[in-house]
Amino acid sequence: MEIGEIMQVAKFNVMRQQQWNKDYDEASKKYSGSTARPQLAFYVFTDKNGNYLKRGFVLKYERDSYMVLKTKKAAIQEREKKVTKPELNS
Repeated sequence: MEIGEIMQVAKFNVMRQQQWNKDYDEASKKYSGSTARPQLAFYVFTDKNGNYLKRGFVLKYERDSYMVLKTKKAAIQEREKKVTKPELNS
């Protein structure tokens, strides 16, 4: 996901879960037979009960910074505030 990009939160959560699964599989193969394993973490957006959000939009506004908003219009407005023009063009 690029800086300034907006994505549906459900798709974002699936993407992050799939990336974690891939990283886990690679680590399992690499460290097979060893008790030492790297710590793998991933971040998704959830509600207060821990369930993945299904509605809303995610804005990536810095290298590792994401924000979830209720509407795409709100995400676009926030992108205009937070993302500088050179970052949008790169």
